[in-house]
Amino acid sequence: MVKAAVISLLGDAYRKRDRVGLIAFRKDRAELLLNFTRSVELAQARLTDLSTGGKTPLEEGLKLALRTIANERIRTGDIAPVVVVFSDGRATWAEQADPLAAALQAAQHLARKAIPAIVVDTEEGTVRLGLAAQLAKALQADLLTVGDLKAEAPTRLAQAVDHRLPSLSNTKE
Repeated sequence: MVKAAVISLLGDAYRKRDRVGLIAFRKDRAELLLNFTRSVELAQARLTDLSTGGKTPLEEGLKLALRTIANERIRTGDIAPVVVVFSDGRATWAEQADPLAAALQAAQHLARKAIPAIVVDTEEGTVRLGLAAQLAKALQADLLTVGDLKAEAPTRLAQAVDHRLPSLSNTKE
């Protein structure tokens, strides 16, 4: 379901001629899988090959998102980024002793930079910790759930991204 939502978002970005980037945070590191591009095919290929599981270095993923946006601003000038985080909020790896605290601190730093964000809570099951909601609060982000995407189709995510975009004329990210 998550990959289907991302692919739908990529299709929407393609229609609008937006650029997208893709960062994975897994194992013990965050990795820039795809720098900003308009190539939906390349993004879909990277997403299809993406494996999940293992440790979750959420802090590193958020820090890499901030660095990637900063680099793109230097390279291209004005951009209107929106960070979309697909996560259950369970930060399980960090160089610090408390991975969740480190992730929330990185999220607050991103929010202070006034970068709009959306968190899609991927947590499912009967026992829920609500950690994605904490992440969304720290990011000052909108919060959607995988259930929202199932019930209202993946276009809900595209609408949320459009809603979070700053009102910069003729500038898209």
